[in-house]
Amino acid sequence: MTGLVPDSPSGTEWLGRLEAQMQGIAQATRTVTAQVAQTGECMTQDDQNAASRMCGTNG
Repeated sequence: MTGLVPDSPSGTEWLGRLEAQMQGIAQATRTVTAQVAQTGECMTQDDQNAASRMCGTNG
C-alpha cells in the first residue's frame, strides 16, 4: 500500500472516500441479497431451469 497513497491530508481523504464507497457497495449487496431471499423461491427454480437449458441438460 505504501507509495500508492500520498502521506498527506489529501491521501487520507482519498482513503476515506474509498472506504465509504466500499461500505456503500457492501450495503447494496446485502440489500439485494435480502430482496432476492424475500421475493420467492420460484425465481431460484426458474434460474436453475434456464441454466439447465443453456447447459443442454434437463433439470
